[in-house]
Parts: sequence; structure tokens; C-alpha cells
Amino acid sequence: MLSAIQIMVAAGMALTGLFFVGLSVYLLGRGVWLWRTGKCSSVFAGRSPLFVLSVHGFALVLLISYYYASRIEPATLVVSRYEHGSQKVAEPVRIALVSDLLWPSAVVSLEEIRKRINALNPQVLLVAGDMVANGGDPKEVGAMLRGVAAGWKMGCVGNHWPEGDREAYEAGGVETLEDRDVFLRGRGWTLHVTGLGRFGTPSDFDHDEKALELLLTHTPERVPEAAAAGFELYLCGHTHGGQVRFPFAPNLFVPGKLGWLYPLGRHYVKDMTVIVTKGIGMLEKRIPRIRFMCNPEICLVEITPAGPPRVERGKEGGETGNDAAGRE
Repeated sequence: MLSAIQIMVAAGMALTGLFFVGLSVYLLGRGVWLWRTGKCSSVFAGRSPLFVLSVHGFALVLLISYYYASRIEPATLVVSRYEHGSQKVAEPVRIALVSDLLWPSAVVSLEEIRKRINALNPQVLLVAGDMVANGGDPKEVGAMLRGVAAGWKMGCVGNHWPEGDREAYEAGGVETLEDRDVFLRGRGWTLHVTGLGRFGTPSDFDHDEKALELLLTHTPERVPEAAAAGFELYLCGHTHGGQVRFPFAPNLFVPGKLGWLYPLGRHYVKDMTVIVTKGIGMLEKRIPRIRFMCNPEICLVEITPAGPPRVERGKEGGETGNDAAGRE
């Protein structure tokens, strides 16, 4: 649920955006008219040429920025790489994590997403929900997921359209983990993957001390419970990274009660590592359909046979996502 403040901020930003887009179009149109006719608008009468040029330049920058945020950045899919050292594995495990496609809101094509995932050569594909928006076609998303060449494919459902996720998973050969757990066994490693739905809790599941305990869920809201329950790795999405991140207020539009603590990237809570993906698609209700300083992404989590991650354990919940992740 959105708070009253979030609704007011989102509405204010939307109205402000519409105002500046309209103003930009007007100023550019006026500038073209002045240039074509050689006349001077009363608005700019007596103003220096530098002032007039600055106003029209500002309008042009606004339009270019909006085009970049609505068409270019949302189409620039990146891969964020995370290495997680664990004493529970003797051989590396490669996990591709995707979330929040909200098809058809994504600018990135399904074919490109499939190719980028396969290029990572993952052994496991984990899907953190919200893959289909209301009105989207689950079968289209399912066809993309079916084309992913991973030995294991599992997903949890999101909050937007859970039934759409289930249909897409069924069509894509993805096992739905909704308050269920499963053991994955490879050469030199065993993963105990627990998938949470809307009503399960991390403490509902028994642990295997010989397996790496991994929790897959849609949101970061269960982080404190999962850390207390003894999970080693927590993978989720939901936040979109805020979708629009300003340097002075990067988490202004991050949803959820704990989203501002875990907006994106890698975090450490007690002995648990949290990885939050920014997702691929875009929300439309909270903010305009744009991404700014928040590229759509696929996460590659490589679990390696090593000791615990070299981190300062006293800093719980500190965001290290962009610094800790390698980018492609």
C-alpha cells in the first residue's frame, strides 16, 4: 500500500513532469517560430540573446532528458555480477536472477533478455516474481523463460498479478516455489532453495546444515526474519531500485517499508547476504514510465568455494550494490 506522502510525492512529480514537458514544447515551438519569422516575442522583449538562448536550451535539455529516461535507459539492459563465498560449496554455482519484467512495460525485448541470460551460462535460473503486468500475455513471457538454457528454473510469485506469474512459469517450464522448498544437487554443491509466497514465513522451514540455505522471495520485507532464521543468501526484487534515482534522494520512490534500507544491490545482515535486483520493467502508477540512473538489470550470482565474505559485519544493511557488483 502506498502511504499518503508517497501518493502526494508521486502525483506532484507527475504533474511537474507534465508541466515541464509542456513548457519545453511551447518554448521550443516559440523559438522555432521566432527563428522562422524573425519576430520577437513580448515574453523575451528587451532580453539579451544569451538569456533567450539559455531558456530555449533549457527546454531542449528537458526534452532530451525525458527521451533518454523513457526510451534509452530503459532499453539499456545491464548484467550485475556478484560473487558470494561460501563454505557450503566445493565447486562454483552460477545463478541468474531476474525479476519485475512486468511485461509488456519493458522496453527491452524478450528475445534480448533470453539471449543475455543464456550468455551467462547459468546452472540455475531464479525468478523473483512480477514478470507479467495486468493485461500482459503470460504465454509470451513463458516462451522466453522456456528458451533459457539452465539446468534448474524456479520462481516465486510477485504482488502485481500472481496468477500471471504462475501461468508464465507453467508455460516456461519454471517450477513455482510458493511457500515450498526444494534441494538442488550438483557436483560439489547442494542448494536448499526456499520460495516464499504471500503468507509463508522464513521460520516455517527446516534447514540442512550441509546445504547452502537460499531464500527466494519477491520483496526485501522478510530480511530480518530470514536473517534470524539462519538463511545464508536472500534473493529478491520488487523495489525496481526506485526506478528514478536522484543523487540527492536516491531512494525517494522505493516501495515498501524496508525498501529504503535494501533498495538495490548487495547488503549484509548478520550472517546473511541480501541481493536485491532492480528488475527489468517499469511501474506506471507510482511514477512516470521512465528509468533514470537505474538501468534494467539481470543479476548473476556466482557462489564460490571460499570462506565467509570479507565484510565488516558491524555494518548491517549497508548498501554496497553498485560498488560490489561487476557490470557488463
